[in-house]
Formats: sequence, C-alpha cells, structure tokens
Amino acid sequence: MCFKATDQVLKRMAELDYVLVRVDFTRENPIGQKTLEAYGMTGIPYNLVIPPEGPAIQLPTVLTAKLLREAIDR
Repeated sequence: MCFKATDQVLKRMAELDYVLVRVDFTRENPIGQKTLEAYGMTGIPYNLVIPPEGPAIQLPTVLTAKLLREAIDR
C-alpha cells in the first residue's frame, strides 16, 4: 500500500479480523494467478476487499486510504 494512512488502515483491518493478502508476480505464482482469475482479473494492481460475511468488494486500481477504509467499514 502506498498511501500515508497505511498504519491506520492496517489497524482497522486487524480490529475487524481482516487479512491482508498481496499477490506477488516477481516469481511464478499459480495461486495468485488463480485468485485473480476467480474475480475476472488477469493482472495487477487489483484491489479487492473480502469481508468475513457478504460479497467481495472490488476497488479501483488507484487506491486511497479513504476508499479502503470505507470498504472495510461496510
């Protein structure tokens, strides 16, 4: 995450029992690729919030702390 409020966002995610997952393609990553494909994507960056209950929330490619906080607080 490349925005100023990273610590605040990570703290809020922890409070809600969210897990941060990062897919790294610097090496072959079949699990990461299958995860992207499961949501109809083929490349990165791709931002997705999967709440403990309810459907996944797709976020824009250009992500801000505000957008992420709003998604995890839904």
